[in-house]
Amino acid sequence: MGSPNFGTGFFERHQRKLLSFANSRAGRWFFRLKEVGISSDFRVMEIAPNYVSGNWRLDMEKQQVVKETHFFVTPRFSDRMRNVYRKASRLIPQAVAWKLMQPLAGVTGSLAFLPLLALTTSTFYPDPNPETTCMDGWVDFYGVAAFSVIRGAATGTNTDGGGGGEAYVQCGYFGSGDYTIRRMFFLFDTSAISSDTVSSGTLSLYGVAGTSNTNSYTLDIVASSPASNTALTTADYDQVGTTVFSDMAIGSWNTSAYNDFSLNASGIAAIVNGISKFAMRMSGDTDNSAPTGNNSAQMRLAETAVTSNDPKLVVIHASAGFRSMGGGVSYMGSLPSV
Repeated sequence: MGSPNFGTGFFERHQRKLLSFANSRAGRWFFRLKEVGISSDFRVMEIAPNYVSGNWRLDMEKQQVVKETHFFVTPRFSDRMRNVYRKASRLIPQAVAWKLMQPLAGVTGSLAFLPLLALTTSTFYPDPNPETTCMDGWVDFYGVAAFSVIRGAATGTNTDGGGGGEAYVQCGYFGSGDYTIRRMFFLFDTSAISSDTVSSGTLSLYGVAGTSNTNSYTLDIVASSPASNTALTTADYDQVGTTVFSDMAIGSWNTSAYNDFSLNASGIAAIVNGISKFAMRMSGDTDNSAPTGNNSAQMRLAETAVTSNDPKLVVIHASAGFRSMGGGVSYMGSLPSV
């Protein structure tokens, strides 16, 4: 969808709920009323893209309503809605961001506009070596055997749970029954989200040169369940799932930037109040489709010297702390940054 219209029509259509919201503490913070010199006891009675009016009273002598109105050269309040929408749509689908900008159906009072306000974005990284709560790394199996034997093995032949700065996922055939499967593991300490409701999750991996693409496989994000949260062993080789949370064609792998995997509903459900555990495997490995040549994609791990290239999990979740108080809203704690 294109850029949504937060003009006069939007404010007229949602005026009643916008007024309830603007007169709450959360709403005053959201619209930045204090920044333009509007006091906390100012009663908002009309809000439009470029002005806010309030403290209406009846002048008995003149028999007319007296209004205190603050006009702005720019559509300040439209811009505020638009800027918040723009930030949200960078991380979640535009249609979802637009829906979150609408007041909740059937909800009255200041709570009606809380969906987007209550969203917080958190970014998580695996621990570098030495790991304390989470980690990243790989386990592979290299051998001369039928592909089904290589794929179905309970234990791998090699592992690196935290020593190297770069690694690659792989599903390759090198002739004479010689196969290799390498599976990547990515664990994140997401205990900071507490009991919040997760709206979206994006797993991002920084690609580097060294990609092979014989069979046009996809790179599949799945669940993982290694025995330890801070170290890998060859026994973790088979601790990967088959339900695909997100995928990307190897041909689309960027070798000099982050590659973003937007998690589906199953992947979002894997983000927990604790350690969220993911893996990457080639689709030939996931689907039991034997390769006819080498397929691999190389990426940076948490041990790289360039911290800004580390694997990361970006989570949008409902910030805890909002609760209803009669016809208004109260926030317990610091307001989120949007």
